[in-house]
Amino acid sequence: MPPAARFRARSPAPPSSGYWRAPAPAVTVRDIGIQLMGPQTAGLLVLGVILTVALLGAVVLAATDRADQPEDGK
Repeated sequence: MPPAARFRARSPAPPSSGYWRAPAPAVTVRDIGIQLMGPQTAGLLVLGVILTVALLGAVVLAATDRADQPEDGK
């Protein structure tokens, strides 16, 4: 039996309604939110501050004029 035929033989048939329903996730969005706002709150705040400082630094670096370049960009 070719490999593709073996794969098709082992995969379950889709339901008769015509669409495939995925199994329910083991971790829900609510569980992630509870973890982020519960025991992981300090880490989330620190990460937010680090990303904000990095974004501001990138804006400052992109906005500053370089002394070795003329104004017309040539």
